[in-house]
Amino acid sequence: MARVCVINVVGLTPNLLEHAPRLSEVGIAVPWKSPLPAVTTTSQATMLTGLAPRDHGIVGNGWYFRDTQEIRFWQQSNSLIQADKFYDNHETAKMFWWFNQSSGVKYSVTPKPHYGCDGSKVFDILDFTECQLTEKIGPFPFFSFWGPNAGLPSSQWIAEATSRVMREKKPKLTLAYLPHLDYDFQRYTEHEPARVKEVDD
Repeated sequence: MARVCVINVVGLTPNLLEHAPRLSEVGIAVPWKSPLPAVTTTSQATMLTGLAPRDHGIVGNGWYFRDTQEIRFWQQSNSLIQADKFYDNHETAKMFWWFNQSSGVKYSVTPKPHYGCDGSKVFDILDFTECQLTEKIGPFPFFSFWGPNAGLPSSQWIAEATSRVMREKKPKLTLAYLPHLDYDFQRYTEHEPARVKEVDD
């Protein structure tokens, strides 16, 4: 298998790709019909398995857990996907894709708050790449990853981390999730070429 990198840039459509010439040169862009609901975890589970949400079980970014009588969002356990993933038999680096915990990939990085016994909450990442990413790049800009401040700094950090892992570890397959374009296109009515250029850069 040749080395492959799947870049999940949410919101980057074939029409907008003309404003990303560097990405366009990397390979052939293949549009695909997103599942319903077209939310992050459902879409990524569909990409990883090739199955519909009713078959892989990820029917939304959050759902009701009957055993604890709680609604939980952004769960990360790989065991929630009830199907085989296409990367299962390949040396893989999974960079900020969901369902990273216990995924069995060789290298992974995922956002994960830590909860202290004193009730504190520390925003951090789980880095299983052996690349010391926070030491080399700096702390992950967690508050630009989710919520109203979501934006370019998180995508820049993930892109830099991904390139380091690809250069140092040379995995056969790399999955990289760059989220900021999606948030910007939810906030702004116009899909500005300048925002697409940010992803291209």
